[in-house]
Amino acid sequence: MDALNYPLSSYYDFQTGQIVPRDSYRQIHLSDMRGYYLADRETLHEPLKEDPLLYEVYECQVPAKPGEMVPCSTIIHPGSVGGEFYMTKGHYHSDTNAAEIYCCLRGHGLLLMQHGGQCLVETMKPGALVYVPAGWAHRSVNVGSEDLIIFAIYPADAGHDYGAIREKGFLKRVLRGPDGSPVVHEAS
Repeated sequence: MDALNYPLSSYYDFQTGQIVPRDSYRQIHLSDMRGYYLADRETLHEPLKEDPLLYEVYECQVPAKPGEMVPCSTIIHPGSVGGEFYMTKGHYHSDTNAAEIYCCLRGHGLLLMQHGGQCLVETMKPGALVYVPAGWAHRSVNVGSEDLIIFAIYPADAGHDYGAIREKGFLKRVLRGPDGSPVVHEAS
């Protein structure tokens, strides 16, 4: 039997968000997010005094061809940069026909989704299941005091376009209000 078409089995830890065994694991630090936060615009070229871990991504690799699905876990740690909550880079799918399913397992967050001039915000709390339609950019934001753990499934041939978000940003930003609660602002 062709190894690429052989069923796979992994263990998903609902408490930590880790997938074992993992085929792909990425750590995203503040230095990897230069240009994504409002606070960096003034300090973009200054060396970082600290480089905290903002989020981690676990994936099981499957063939990047039509019909295959990638299981993925994202763990966004609590914190903020210049008052803006820790978030993922956000992306469109390179294949504009690719949708994605998000399921929140732990924590409290927001899922920003945008298409054209519209940006929607969905609350992510344990049990939340969100369908991200094809052609919509999406970004997860941890607005809580513990890790935000999200399990996602998307087409293996979807591809990721991070460049459009890095260049133009999202239409909305999530900042910490005076009382510590999240406030969604229109991006300027």
